[in-house]
Amino acid sequence: VQGRRSEIRATVAQSSASSKLVKNKDVALERELEAAYKRCGEITKIFSKTFYFGTRFFSHAKQTAVWAIYVWCRRTDDIVDSPLATMLGPDRMAQDLEKWEHRLEKIWRNEPTDTLDLALADTKQRYPDLDIQPYRDMIKGMLMDTPGHALYQTRYETWDDLEIYCYRVAGTVGLMTLPVLGTSPGCTLEQARGPALSLGIAFQITNILRDVGEDALRGRIYLPREDMEKFGVSEKQIFDGIID
Repeated sequence: VQGRRSEIRATVAQSSASSKLVKNKDVALERELEAAYKRCGEITKIFSKTFYFGTRFFSHAKQTAVWAIYVWCRRTDDIVDSPLATMLGPDRMAQDLEKWEHRLEKIWRNEPTDTLDLALADTKQRYPDLDIQPYRDMIKGMLMDTPGHALYQTRYETWDDLEIYCYRVAGTVGLMTLPVLGTSPGCTLEQARGPALSLGIAFQITNILRDVGEDALRGRIYLPREDMEKFGVSEKQIFDGIID
């Protein structure tokens, strides 16, 4: 009997120790997540003050999730559109994007590589309707800006051609954030996909019109050729910075 009691006490002690260990791990993870989301917020504020300001009107849960999504998009863009990316060259860009897609797959398996990935992995757990496809498509959009890659383009013949690019680099953002921001009462996520997609594409068209001169310095003209011809605008005018 005494031996049996000793076994029971040992089992109880072991169970108590295990519970404490689990609790400590949960507390540590909670702190790590809090730090991860805080860092995402800081990065969002640094790189997009107006966007960050808008997120202040969200609930805390939605705010932190949108920060995590923004930071993933920011880092994706930096692979091809930053001073370091330019210095490393197109081959390295393509390699880094391939590695980045592998990291994305790990995020969706809840196996984050670093603290910032942890924030997005947790966001995926909190919002199960998040779909990985828009993230993959954004990476393809980055490849369209990567010199030497099969998807690389510096000219677009028609609006239909440009729309593919606009979807990949910006329309995807509408689809990424839709499950987080939700819909109005009586509207399903599926019904809201079209408007969310259109809004993202509209933002990209605005960016293209704003950055015509800056893109020309990089040898890129995103305005469709058929529209340029329609309105009598030549590539020379754009590259020479002539406003007519």
